[in-house]
Amino acid sequence: MAFSARTTQASRRRKRPQPPIFSGVSGSYDNKDNDFVCPICFDLIDEAHITKCGHTFCYKCIKQSLETTNRCPKCNYVIEGISQLFPNFVLNELVLKHKAHLDEKRFRRDQKTDPDGADIVDLILEDNLDLANINHLMDVLHQKKQQLEADGALSQNFIIKEFLRNVRQKKQEQLKQLQMSWDSLTKI
Repeated sequence: MAFSARTTQASRRRKRPQPPIFSGVSGSYDNKDNDFVCPICFDLIDEAHITKCGHTFCYKCIKQSLETTNRCPKCNYVIEGISQLFPNFVLNELVLKHKAHLDEKRFRRDQKTDPDGADIVDLILEDNLDLANINHLMDVLHQKKQQLEADGALSQNFIIKEFLRNVRQKKQEQLKQLQMSWDSLTKI
């Protein structure tokens, strides 16, 4: 009996791990698109429907899931048929706006072949970049910066070399003129 009392006391002291509060919110590591992703098909929600337990899915996905089992795929809450599913009009509108925004970004990106600074900033600020992509982008930008700096130094050295060559040529011409003048003076 003492053993079981100790285990219950120990289990009471342990705290359950808490789920992340800011899942999919700006500043988190999750992709913001996760708010619009169906947890069954992992694609943007199409025809969003919400269950009594508050989870939202594509209508086709949840309908197919309920044909197999009468439980919510997220929390295992018992759902007694599709009559307990309700359209999520607000989320449907948000998903449509999100799709339109993504389509507009793709269209603008496809229209421009030579991105300017604003397009590059838009690309960097996109929501679908994760930490690995950002690190890779920073490496590529650092390499490009080093290449541009080296090219700039090479160009500068080339310009200085050309300048010095021209100065040398002019000085040699002046020296020839002075030697000819000296020779003409010494012959007299």
